[in-house]
Amino acid sequence: MSRGSLATPPVFAAIFILYLACQRPPEVDPEPVASEIWDGRCANCHGPEGRGDGPTGAALVAAPRSFHDPSWQAATTDAQIRLAILYGGAAAGYSDAMPPNPDLRERPRVVEALIKKIRGYRPAPTPTR
Repeated sequence: MSRGSLATPPVFAAIFILYLACQRPPEVDPEPVASEIWDGRCANCHGPEGRGDGPTGAALVAAPRSFHDPSWQAATTDAQIRLAILYGGAAAGYSDAMPPNPDLRERPRVVEALIKKIRGYRPAPTPTR
């Protein structure tokens, strides 16, 4: 085989296509995606500010969680929040009215952004004298 045969258009095209197929997709900022998911799914029950006062939540027997509750924030781990987001409330020991979000299992950065958002509702500690 001559040296110039590797540069033939079909071989070059195949190598280029293989190169492109091996490239990682560009990283997407998870924050806007998490905000969109919050607004479209979570806020329906938990409310836009995480106070448990969403329009759909009002119809539930058990009121949705307010993420402003300092005792809940202190007693709850990120792993429990992650379980509830991915597998539903019952999987984490919460209400079975909270549905799972299986489509987020392959989007860990988005789940982490949702956890960050929930943790962001934690009240600031009161200063002690």
